[in-house]
Order: sequence, then structure tokens, then C-alpha cells
Amino acid sequence: MPRILLVDDDKDHLMLFKLVLEDGGYSVDAYTDPVKALLKFRPNYYDLAVLDNLMPDLNGLELYRRIREIDPRIRCSILTANHEKFSEYEDKPQGQGNLRIIRKPIGNEELLMNINSILK
Repeated sequence: MPRILLVDDDKDHLMLFKLVLEDGGYSVDAYTDPVKALLKFRPNYYDLAVLDNLMPDLNGLELYRRIREIDPRIRCSILTANHEKFSEYEDKPQGQGNLRIIRKPIGNEELLMNINSILK
């Protein structure tokens, strides 16, 4: 079963996304605190990190960079409503330090389809 690290400071979004992903067949470790998620992160354990962008103390892009320092093979996605900020990352192949941007708002089925396509 693929393992996902999910980080979103909004508790309601976090729980909803966690339920959707678990119902989709994924094992999910969920955190509302990005610093705590980083401290608990282990290399070669997660298949994907799904990170909200706007979070206190450590935003999604910085968390992505720090996670990649620990585990360069990890695939990452950032959930954001601020699409323009991430235009340089969109439409590039996964890997090579690139990440997938998932635009918010997003429906449950669309989120699961995005995650499925990343992990295939």
C-alpha cells in the first residue's frame, strides 16, 4: 500500500483529504504542523508528500525543499490556490527536483485522480 505524508494546517481539509486518500487505498500520515511533519519525516518511507502551501512557520514550498534534502527520490505535490506563484513548476515532468501542483479548490474525486496519476 503506497504511503502518503499529508500536511495541511487546516484541520477540516486535512481530515477530509485523509479520508479520501485512505478510501482510495493509501496509507496516510497526516499533520497540521509542518515543522512536526518535517521532524517525523523518514527517508525511503513515503511514496508521496502532499503539502498545503500556505502554512504558518514553514510554507509548503520550503517544506518540499527540506524534505527533498532528506529524501531526494520523494515525489511531492503542493496544494495551492495561488497558481501563478507555481507556474514554473507546472507542466514539467515529475522528478529532477520538480513537483506537481494541485490547484485548489479541488473535489474529492479530482484529488484522488491527481494522486493516482502521480503514483503511477
